[in-house]
Amino acid sequence: MLCAALAGCRSEEEPALRPPASLGDGFVDITPALPPGFPSAVGRDDEPIGTAGALADLDGDGLAELLLSVANDRAPSSGTALVYRFDEAASRFVPGPSVPLSDRSLVLAAADLDGDGVADLLTGMEDPRVVWGERGGAFGSSTQLESASLVRGGTSIAAAALEDLDDDGWLDVLLGNARCCPTCQALHPFLRTGPRAFVDRPDLVLENPVGGLYAVMAATLGARGRMLGALGDGCGERPPAFFRASSLGADGLPRFSAFDPTPPDAVFRHEASAERPCPSIDCRSPMGAAWGDLDGDGQLDLTVSLDPLQAFFRGGPEWLMADRSAGTAMEAIRADGGRAMKPWGTALIDLDLDGRSDVVAVHGDDHESATNPASFVGPQHATVHWNGGDFHFADLTALSHLGRRGQWRSLFVGDLDRDGDADLIVGGLGEAPRVYRNAIATGNAGLALRLRGTTSNALGIGARVTVWPSEAGPSQSYPVGGSASPYVVSDPLVFVGLGGSRAAARVRVTWPSGTVQELRGLRAGTVHLVEEPRLIDITPSTRHLPADGRSEAVLRITPRAPDGSVRTEARVEAELVYGAGRLAAPAAREGDAWVVRVVAPSAQGSGVVVVRVDGVAAGVRPRLWWDG
Repeated sequence: MLCAALAGCRSEEEPALRPPASLGDGFVDITPALPPGFPSAVGRDDEPIGTAGALADLDGDGLAELLLSVANDRAPSSGTALVYRFDEAASRFVPGPSVPLSDRSLVLAAADLDGDGVADLLTGMEDPRVVWGERGGAFGSSTQLESASLVRGGTSIAAAALEDLDDDGWLDVLLGNARCCPTCQALHPFLRTGPRAFVDRPDLVLENPVGGLYAVMAATLGARGRMLGALGDGCGERPPAFFRASSLGADGLPRFSAFDPTPPDAVFRHEASAERPCPSIDCRSPMGAAWGDLDGDGQLDLTVSLDPLQAFFRGGPEWLMADRSAGTAMEAIRADGGRAMKPWGTALIDLDLDGRSDVVAVHGDDHESATNPASFVGPQHATVHWNGGDFHFADLTALSHLGRRGQWRSLFVGDLDRDGDADLIVGGLGEAPRVYRNAIATGNAGLALRLRGTTSNALGIGARVTVWPSEAGPSQSYPVGGSASPYVVSDPLVFVGLGGSRAAARVRVTWPSGTVQELRGLRAGTVHLVEEPRLIDITPSTRHLPADGRSEAVLRITPRAPDGSVRTEARVEAELVYGAGRLAAPAAREGDAWVVRVVAPSAQGSGVVVVRVDGVAAGVRPRLWWDG
């Protein structure tokens, strides 16, 4: 594809990019020794087996454990997640006790899904379930994610996203089905309905396509609202790829309708010839996505991995996005044999800590290459592209040391050693996952933020973080939870580049609840835990009461200033909507908090409470359940 034929290419008069001349030691491969046969190269239907890895603090000692898993009934590790503890002094991994899983299970996410402060495991493939974590790194009971269309042998869940889809303050799960069958819907929102209970609601996605997904996304893109992404090949069809929250049903739950946020002149619509136009992004097999503020304007931008293009879309206040794919140096990245590589998992990370997010992408062949030699590109590799501003990038892969050849697909981003910079795990097809410790050194400093929600969901996903490295300098904007990859969900850490500053002058967190929190003087070189000041406290915490006509749920609402202090002058109102029950009385002040009592009805059901502070509705609307 010639740059001259495309809008948005950089002219000859524009200044050349000036990327760093060195990244220090770059990324250092510290992959532990794996047992023989991990993974078996080929599984069912002669398709190479997908592998993935994740990092999570399983035992509560502050250091992340490494989990590696493979979905393959022929491999020694089938039905098991291998666990390794990180020896910080030796900078290496030591084998730990493995975690038994159900047959052909892949660990899609290691995160606190029930808000108890302990990491749980979300597993996929033919038996999606949540394995609940316990104190000390053990795992106990599990909850199967059940659905009429998620049947063994008819479904293969290989993609997941975490998000509070119904804004009730509890974390929900979005699963994507990779298997093609007439009755297998692609998107499955599992809404949390109790401490460890979920219900499948694929009906919330209008025009829900059939399977064929590689990755799914659930992103809150500022004032534009929430968007879901179904990224895959569409089982040979051209189904919609994007859905936005368009309405609330009579049950108070959102409905997501199909739409296209990409412009009519998008670069991906051009094929090799004018005779083969591409009407929508689906015909380019979207395979991964990431969102963040790439150009520093405060709006969230989007990048999508296509075949073979890395597409970029600039965000604005409205949904229609501007295409900025041309002239990025990522239109078609070549493998050693000269053919364009196929990008999959991608992430936006400020690797040189200069305040601009750079682009990491992993590349590999797809399943078709197992049976069709004509589609085989050959060995491929991960790439790093430095952000030079205005959607212009420079290839720094050689300096990053991420060029290991193979067939790569999944990309996990986390921090294994608490030093505030991003470490990576790259998984693939028929490849053992590789673990890369970040040893990039450019003279700049950075930090990481981990959010813990109280009124908002436990991981703070959907929050927006704004950072001022210096009081007089410009701000930077980051989403919490910003990538969609095959096989794995990244840790929702926020990695911040401070440039020459050694502490962030000011950090503002806008929580999904609407609470705004500000912190000052956060030092570089570490991970900071930021806990949300509690706005709404609910008794009972299970949110379940008997439908006996007299039981009461009690909500305590405490408005807060950005510094965490109580706003005693604020006024609070509450309303019960979308269901049964009644308020015992209007909200009343009791000490620092306002108290709302909700009386259960005599018939089972549920109801949603809307809280307003000084007339502004909170972003979290708790749901209460009345049980028969």
